[in-house]
Amino acid sequence: MVLADVSESERADDSSQSQDRIVEVKQYTLKPMFADEAIEEMEELGHAFFVFLNASNEKVSVVYRRRDGMYGLIEPAFV
Repeated sequence: MVLADVSESERADDSSQSQDRIVEVKQYTLKPMFADEAIEEMEELGHAFFVFLNASNEKVSVVYRRRDGMYGLIEPAFV
């Protein structure tokens, strides 16, 4: 990405605005699990989504609770 048209002060302002929105950073070890295990873990934690290492394809994936009460699965697709 080339930022030649953006001044240093504008870049600093953008950076500080992004940092102001992030109020917490968490790190944890991803252990391989299947989607149904990830859903159970998500429910135990009381979260609306859960990031995990998918044991079926060895990719980082996300399960989430949908508005209709069902669950969704987000898997990365590389182009």
